[in-house]
Amino acid sequence: FFSPFNARSSMVDKKLLVAQAGALTRRLVLACWPWRIGREDCACDGPSRSPLTCNDLGAGYTACAACYGHLTALGGPPPKGFPVGLVAAQSIGERGTQLSMQSFHTGVRAITPRMVTDLFERRGKWKGSMVFDDLAGFSEFVMWIKGNISAFKDLDEIHLKMVWLAIHRSSGKTLTSAWTDSAGSIGRLAGTDQLKSLIAGIGTSDDLMHPVVRVMAGSM
Repeated sequence: FFSPFNARSSMVDKKLLVAQAGALTRRLVLACWPWRIGREDCACDGPSRSPLTCNDLGAGYTACAACYGHLTALGGPPPKGFPVGLVAAQSIGERGTQLSMQSFHTGVRAITPRMVTDLFERRGKWKGSMVFDDLAGFSEFVMWIKGNISAFKDLDEIHLKMVWLAIHRSSGKTLTSAWTDSAGSIGRLAGTDQLKSLIAGIGTSDDLMHPVVRVMAGSM
């Protein structure tokens, strides 16, 4: 009796949740894309090296290789210019897709990509519980996300550090403010004012018949 209901729910999840996972990945990419390795060593003398305490943080969206640590895939520290933000965004976004497919194959919905987005945005039942205001909040963030979401259980903590850092450094301490602050014109094209931003980039508001503008407006 329950099988048909689970099958239908899973089919809906396959269509909708994968799209939500894609939207989460896009937001993470926009928030984290500027973050790169700036140099080999910032000479930080703290007890534990971490991107969260790197001396290079004041120089924009950079962290040093020594504070970032070794990359498992490379077997050593990342080279200068390595896009640590994009790697973190992809690593977390991919697990959002895993959540969607897990729901599809098992028929059991536990945590959805939208719920993960709400976690980063400090909305819903997590409002006020996840702290992005100071370094002390990182431990709570990792403990919650790894303890409650199976897809993130084995995620390398360095990726969570980079995303947390991007949100922590943003004006509003949310994922939206992180990609709005860092992405500039790219971020505006991914936001709610896509058509207005596109028109501004093309020319004037009289360019409403431009093919690209018409596609964005849904008139073609």
